[in-house]
Amino acid sequence: MEENALHFLMLTELNWIPLVACPAKVEILLDAIRWRQVNRGWRLHGWALLEDHGRLLLQDAGLSTEVAASKSYTARRLIDYFAEQRVERILYQIAWSNKADRTFQVWDDGSHLH
Repeated sequence: MEENALHFLMLTELNWIPLVACPAKVEILLDAIRWRQVNRGWRLHGWALLEDHGRLLLQDAGLSTEVAASKSYTARRLIDYFAEQRVERILYQIAWSNKADRTFQVWDDGSHLH
């Protein structure tokens, strides 16, 4: 991946489940993006958050590492939110995972980085 190039990034929720369909969940994602802008140097040129995926247009030299860390952080925050709010239907849907190291999976594997 070319350093400092402009990249289009699409993040999709597992099985296109509409996980960010309310303001509280959108704020979790926006907080993570803002933190990465301030603390990790993400240069965000545009974004769109839809109920089942997000699209970002950004620059960062270590983007693939940063995307993985951001997905892990936001997944944990979303899972905690669903547990606190007792959203059993969503927890049941994301409990399906073929990974031995986790109970839940929020994001599809990979990041569709172009």
